Amino acid sequence: MDKFHNFLKFQKAFQFFFEILFLTNLNSLDTLRIINSFLIMPQKKKKYTKDSTLAEVLEDPKKRKILEKFNVPCLTCPFAQIEMNSLTLEQISKFYDIELEKLLEELNKD
Repeated sequence: MDKFHNFLKFQKAFQFFFEILFLTNLNSLDTLRIINSFLIMPQKKKKYTKDSTLAEVLEDPKKRKILEKFNVPCLTCPFAQIEMNSLTLEQISKFYDIELEKLLEELNKD
């Protein structure tokens, strides 16, 4: 029964994917990201560490709010976009005088 429900979910997502692709001007990568956000499939909970990058954290919109709460500036500025894949949480916490342990604790909460 569970496999059948997963198949139905996949089928609906696949149909939704093509509707979005043909009815919008989005490219296929953007469309896949939208589809992925709607798929209700079990996923491992991400564990953030001092070595996690800013880009990894910003994949989840809820985590962006946590970074904002800790006053991490320029999350949307072009310069941050350039360095996002290489800046780690440890580096960010040092740059902006943020307690790394508290930040990690918040990011790893449910």
